[in-house]
Amino acid sequence: DSLAALGPVGLAADFDFARVRTSLRVDRLEMSLSGKMPVASVRALQAFEFNTASGELKVARPTGDLVGISIKGVPLSWLAGPMPGIAVGGSDAQGEFVIRAENGRLALRTKAPLSAAGVTLTRAGRPIATGLEISAFVLSDFAPQGWQVQLAPFEVRSDGIKMLSLEARLGRLAGADQAIKAAGSWSASLPALLSQPGAAGFPRLASGDASGSFEASLDSTRELLVKLALNELEVRSGAPIVLPSITSDVRADFEANGRTAFNIPLHLDYGTRKADLILSGTLSSDKDGPLIDAALSGARVSADDLAAISALSDSSAAVPEPAQAAGSEAPARIPAAAPFWPGVRGRLSIRFVELDLPRAELRDVRGAIVVEPASLRVESGTASIGDGSAARIDGELKFTAGAGKPYSFWTSVAVDNIDSAPLFRAMDPDRPPAIEGRFDLSSRLTGSGAGLDDLFDRAQGECRVTSKDGRFRVLRTDVIESVKQAPSKLIDALDSVTSLFGKKSDKLGEALVESATGLSEIHYDQMSVSAERGADLSVRFTQFTLIAPEERITGAGIIAYEEGVPISSQPLSIDLDVGVRGRLGGFLGMVGMLKEGQDELGYTQLYQPVHLGGTLRNIDQSQWREMLIQAPLRKGSRLFDKLLGR
Repeated sequence: DSLAALGPVGLAADFDFARVRTSLRVDRLEMSLSGKMPVASVRALQAFEFNTASGELKVARPTGDLVGISIKGVPLSWLAGPMPGIAVGGSDAQGEFVIRAENGRLALRTKAPLSAAGVTLTRAGRPIATGLEISAFVLSDFAPQGWQVQLAPFEVRSDGIKMLSLEARLGRLAGADQAIKAAGSWSASLPALLSQPGAAGFPRLASGDASGSFEASLDSTRELLVKLALNELEVRSGAPIVLPSITSDVRADFEANGRTAFNIPLHLDYGTRKADLILSGTLSSDKDGPLIDAALSGARVSADDLAAISALSDSSAAVPEPAQAAGSEAPARIPAAAPFWPGVRGRLSIRFVELDLPRAELRDVRGAIVVEPASLRVESGTASIGDGSAARIDGELKFTAGAGKPYSFWTSVAVDNIDSAPLFRAMDPDRPPAIEGRFDLSSRLTGSGAGLDDLFDRAQGECRVTSKDGRFRVLRTDVIESVKQAPSKLIDALDSVTSLFGKKSDKLGEALVESATGLSEIHYDQMSVSAERGADLSVRFTQFTLIAPEERITGAGIIAYEEGVPISSQPLSIDLDVGVRGRLGGFLGMVGMLKEGQDELGYTQLYQPVHLGGTLRNIDQSQWREMLIQAPLRKGSRLFDKLLGR
């Protein structure tokens, strides 16, 4: 059956051999092999004698060639046997070789390289590689001490561009316990290599070179050592991702039971920063096919490192989106044809000492990612955030081929004792954080999308945050400073209407300042917020509660979704019912800010809700400011305008 692929062949031979004990003498040899066309010929160029036991070679002319070999046209389909499941096509292979005696050994040398053009490789009818031009210089030596075969070099080109170059040696020393060993070096043009059909699951690169060397031992304990260097990497998609140069010393041990253990240290060099990761694990097989059990670890890793690894393994980057013509509407998003992760099965355990994200620094990052061809599942992800905070995450990302929105996910996140101040400082570094405290957060989100960007942009779900002992500065306004900067106007204005309030003007001015000051920074005991995001993608604050010794605030609101606008800049609308008691309640009552009556806890409500608008980045307090300005004048004209010189 293994010869069936050769089809009809013919062999013609003319020879004169003599065998005397362990010696073989050749006086004449001419052979030719043909199929539909001439394939190859072998011709002895002089008489020689070879001792098969000792390896000794005797020749009439030691400096002359012994045998000439002409490869006139070997059909590539004949190579199907050495590569099961792979069909090879293209022009017939051609080449010229000679065998000569060199220093007591038989040596095969290349006169014209073995070459073929238009080479194609297919598996089950699907192309793996097309349009290849292949050439190889082959050297081989056989001596009593052992044998060796060398490629010097083997080259693959595509459209005239060198895609792969390999120089390799394979040999074995004489002796029963000697192993077959291999070594060599190689280089590759990654854009050309990854443009082949068989690399459709990998990203397309605009530039990039790969090079390295290898050593292998092929005895009962097979070992492979590979040195790898990737340089000048750039993704074709135009995404603003800076890719580092990558070097690695890969080690793999192939066990007799089919299990492979590997260790892959990755050194990432950005020029101004370096990072090191280690990927180690095993590759085995079960009834469902190959299975990977691996661990990824690193000391100090950044979001840029993870983005670079993701970009280099993202199969969706292989399909560029169509360009948008000037003045035309944006084209519809083309759903990804394959998930961004490799189509393998396995489990990847993660351990980072530190992980630097744009707005947070995580420590002791641990967890596991369970990989299936159509899903990624995060199990028991944990990390420490900042000083004394801890986070937990579980979730799953699925891919459904052919769907309009092939990606879908769910995730459950819990964070304990997280500091809110860095978040608000990031939105407005020139002001004190609007809310400053330690919060516990729990949330569950779901979503679907054509790609990863709109997958999370359109996520839906619910979230709850709670806090004990913090500062609430959302009601801080510039009215206080305006009053402080015009004390004489305050006294003059209040003196003219003292009778309206039955209070001395200086006491009334003090009450106004104390009222605004007391609400500008509330030291709360408890605070909780519940929010949800539905199909319209707006964030609704369904419940807001704050309790402090002299303040109690409840409310609800919404962040209205706007396409293409960051959530921190989307329209905000919140209404707060503010109740006060104690000393602060006395001051607010003095300036006419309170309703009649008290609730069950002794708090008295402001005469109307406080409305906040604008955005999270720039909260609009104009209604609250007007409440402070107008409160003392509700019973007597616009005296406060005079107070502030309006």
